[in-house]
Amino acid sequence: DALLRAHQVRIGRYTSPHLTHVTERICVDSMPVSDTRFVEAFDEVDGLAKIIDRQSEQPVTYFEILTALAFAIFADTPIDVGIIEVGMGGEWDATNVIDAPVAVITPIGMDHAEFLGDNVATIAQEKAGIIAPNATVISAVQEPSAAERLLIRAVEQDATVAREGMEFGVLSREIAVGGQQLLGRCTTKFFCHCMARTRRKMRRWHWRPPKRSLVSRRARPLMLKWFARDLLWLLLRAG
Repeated sequence: DALLRAHQVRIGRYTSPHLTHVTERICVDSMPVSDTRFVEAFDEVDGLAKIIDRQSEQPVTYFEILTALAFAIFADTPIDVGIIEVGMGGEWDATNVIDAPVAVITPIGMDHAEFLGDNVATIAQEKAGIIAPNATVISAVQEPSAAERLLIRAVEQDATVAREGMEFGVLSREIAVGGQQLLGRCTTKFFCHCMARTRRKMRRWHWRPPKRSLVSRRARPLMLKWFARDLLWLLLRAG
């Protein structure tokens, strides 16, 4: 969120649960939406939810309503990038109606075992459901059985995988003003993938780099710094 905001990109963030007020779940530019906007969105969604309830044996759940509210608010704002936290599992979670270009998977453990399964591999299979076709998967270190399920899904979806400790890693972490300062690394293969994807996005946005003759030797390190700094948000940016 902070990284993307530093580039003046409008962010929508949907997380759960909330601590004190339900509007904390739906944030735009890191600020919870107002009570007024929340109620307006609810009035828009409530009528549709009632129609579904009348036609279905399973009523719309509390989390499904909140997810619909978040997406409606993000669409109306509008936002440039959405950071969407899965509620439970992945494949059948309400948030999975979107095909995110980037899927971030934190360490998988015995979460919600009564609903997702009684072993890590089964739970990983459910969580892997958020990997969309041609997505980029960023995965934390996983148990072997969980990693296997994630990789199988990634291959099926023709996704690019970056695994902590393999394709990328954090070399050092220090407390800094306003947050943390990280020193990271990534493999040449993943770096080239990111470079190619960035170039495709630049062409889509009709951006053209200056001619080689206009780029001095002194300027090249600055351009490399720009690329390293902006790489992540270019990957995350929707579109």
